Amino acid sequence: MQDPPKLADKSEFELVVRENFEEKRFELHLNSKTERALCFQLDSWPNAFGQLHFAGTSVHVTVNNTDYPIQDRNFGYCIPVKDLDCYKVLPVGGSVYGFIAFSEFDQAMYAEPNAVRVLQFKVPLFPCAQVRQ
Repeated sequence: MQDPPKLADKSEFELVVRENFEEKRFELHLNSKTERALCFQLDSWPNAFGQLHFAGTSVHVTVNNTDYPIQDRNFGYCIPVKDLDCYKVLPVGGSVYGFIAFSEFDQAMYAEPNAVRVLQFKVPLFPCAQVRQ
């Protein structure tokens, strides 16, 4: 059995989150700040519909000390054919964009329109060299 990859240091990347009310979503910009490519598993990043795979215990929005977890969804799991098939790459000096739809959370979090909402979302990044065989 292979050891889990060693996570990248937080100084090697930056995650910028912005609420976009027109598009009804949290926009995510993951930016590289290192000289090596970083990887993360596909299921730890939102899909094209702004949904995440089984993230209800790790992704939530906090509003006035109340947490609203994201819906759990099951997309199956990735069966790789090549080394990085089940991973997304954050290239050196590059960015990765994604979004999480507001509809993935309990709409009660918008009961107070002027409340501060904080998306709690972490991406476990690690050097891509650790998954290449």
